[in-house]
Amino acid sequence: MSEASSPCCPPGSWEGTLDVNGPSPPKGSFVTMDEANNTVKAYYASPSNKESTFGVIAFHDVWGHLPRLLSICDALAEQGGFHVMAPDVFRSKTKDDVEDMLAWLKEYPYDEVVAKDIDACMQYLKTKHNVTSFGAVG
Repeated sequence: MSEASSPCCPPGSWEGTLDVNGPSPPKGSFVTMDEANNTVKAYYASPSNKESTFGVIAFHDVWGHLPRLLSICDALAEQGGFHVMAPDVFRSKTKDDVEDMLAWLKEYPYDEVVAKDIDACMQYLKTKHNVTSFGAVG
């Protein structure tokens, strides 16, 4: 079993949602945003209450957009009523794609990459879904 497919949490915690393959096909979709010369792909999960003004930015780990992360985003949207975005901070690369982990992580500094991705997600949620309050998880 690879590290990416190993369990992340104790058995029984958030039943099904935290399974490696997620409980079902993703309910959200991927969107691409162009914000301030920064093209960002992100997973978006919509709450059942489309009038919600609450948003969450969900960050993936070194394994990227695994079904488990998409499932967590879907659950936050469905159960919490949040508009959820998970930006692809590592541009579709994962730990499996690199030999030198530290050098790879240095390719994505906060100010030049991550902060811009957060800004793009927040702008998307503000303009497309009238989100006014934000939180983050990851």
